[in-house]
Amino acid sequence: ISLMVMMALVMNDSGMANLLAQGIQQVAGPVFPVLSPFVGVLGAFITGSNTNSNVMFGALQLQTAQALAISGVLIAAAQSVGGSLGAGVSPDKSVIGAAVTGLSGSENQIMRKALPYCVIIVLVVGIQAWALIALLGMAP
Repeated sequence: ISLMVMMALVMNDSGMANLLAQGIQQVAGPVFPVLSPFVGVLGAFITGSNTNSNVMFGALQLQTAQALAISGVLIAAAQSVGGSLGAGVSPDKSVIGAAVTGLSGSENQIMRKALPYCVIIVLVVGIQAWALIALLGMAP
């Protein structure tokens, strides 16, 4: 956890998060709200925790929202929802679930069955975030 927090601090204090946010703004543009919860999933999949995903990518998400002049609150919410869903399908959760249920060795099957549901739900969340921003004009 300490190393992850240090990494997040280095990213923020050195300007890396801001530089990445500007790049995401140029590449993703108005589609970014759809992609935002997937960033949360990525962070949680890597770390196994929604909290750690928010530590890693929360500032990046907010800076990207500011660069796009869209609601940072909505993007932060999409990040956290994505992180929550991603934590549920992370490799460490599959290992724990398989061990508790006596299915050790079948972690890949568990993840293979759970990932499509995660992707579909995260896509729906992203589309909802995009719709709220596009249709309701949710600015910062």
